[in-house]
Amino acid sequence: MTLLYDPDDQIVGVAAATPDDPDAFPLRRVGSRADGPRIISAASFTNYYDIDTSTSRRWDAGRVNGVLCISLRTPGTVVVGNRNGRTATGPPSPANDD
Repeated sequence: MTLLYDPDDQIVGVAAATPDDPDAFPLRRVGSRADGPRIISAASFTNYYDIDTSTSRRWDAGRVNGVLCISLRTPGTVVVGNRNGRTATGPPSPANDD
């Protein structure tokens, strides 16, 4: 995938890349399912453009001329994983010993 950034409008774009593109970011499979989700490791991209990644967020995306785009001008939705029982409002919930 090719990652694009417009610093003036604070828009991140994601577009398909050719396999021989040296600037492309590879997709990695999450889990073992062939039709499962994919991720892009883009820390170098976000560090280069000084995009804050201290909090995980999810944005609605739109397609513009074949490029999937998100606007960083909107706050996005904070994402908190549930692997260790955390909630969006605080620390892990206590175990229920009933």
